[in-house]
Amino acid sequence: MSSLIIAIVGAPGSGKSFLVQKIAAHYQAKAFLEEEEDNLPPFILESFKETYCDLISFKWFRNKLIKDIKEAQKLAQQGKRVILDTFWLSNECYLNMMEDQKQQSAAAELCFHNRKKTASPGLNHLS
Repeated sequence: MSSLIIAIVGAPGSGKSFLVQKIAAHYQAKAFLEEEEDNLPPFILESFKETYCDLISFKWFRNKLIKDIKEAQKLAQQGKRVILDTFWLSNECYLNMMEDQKQQSAAAELCFHNRKKTASPGLNHLS
């Protein structure tokens, strides 16, 4: 099998990481997993405890995803297989959790640019 990038999308706790690990083992692929709770920065854990989402947390996850996708693209160009357990378009579901309308608007603009930049983590380059 040639290079491959698969992105698994789903809600938190839906089993994405489990599925990614199984698929990665089957295809002998590099797995990129979302951060586990013990690896998250304290400010993100706090926002989770308070059941809100703020722009800083939203951007932190977006930036991590961009880093993972860029690395996945690099590996795919080397002929390797990669499985991602998230894709940034899935972050749009968190927009409604933002209490501050200005932050929600800024995050929505990021989502718009994400959609405009690329439709798939394996097809286009990110800037």
